[in-house]
Amino acid sequence: MHRTSLAALLALTVLTFAPSAWCDEEDSPPTESRWYGWQVLLVDGAAVVAGAATQELPIFLTMYAVGAPIVHAGHGRGGAALGSLGLRVGLPLVAGGVSYALLAQSCGKDSGDYCGLGAVAVGILAAGAGMVTASLIDVFAISHESVAATPRRPKAFTVTPSAHVDPRGDFSVGAFGTF
Repeated sequence: MHRTSLAALLALTVLTFAPSAWCDEEDSPPTESRWYGWQVLLVDGAAVVAGAATQELPIFLTMYAVGAPIVHAGHGRGGAALGSLGLRVGLPLVAGGVSYALLAQSCGKDSGDYCGLGAVAVGILAAGAGMVTASLIDVFAISHESVAATPRRPKAFTVTPSAHVDPRGDFSVGAFGTF
């Protein structure tokens, strides 16, 4: 009885996750990938400009964190929006936190007054590098959507005959073609 249940569970799993079980590839229209990363770049640029113009860090951080996920959601890609948000928040926090922790750990009693400040500065720089890296990953790796493929027109084959008589009476015949 145990083997029968295991075999049934295995068969159900294979049928559930096999692409042919839930999607007939012959009936689905062809798709192609379209890049919309330029929209994410515009939103990131707007975040930088707004942050610089207002000199308010919370405005910049909010626009940076949620701007690109809103673009992904606008393209109907909720999973990409959540992934983008996680990447844009998580990567800078991890990069900054790990860098700070490693440097702060090396500060001892004899390190001086500025060792902790140096660890904070390196943590902030690492968080900034994490933000740039997250943005680049978002723009170039996540910002692609599947759209219906545009039908390609077959290349035309044309032949154009020509005839020419010059003033001396010489006659020539030819053909021009594109293919």
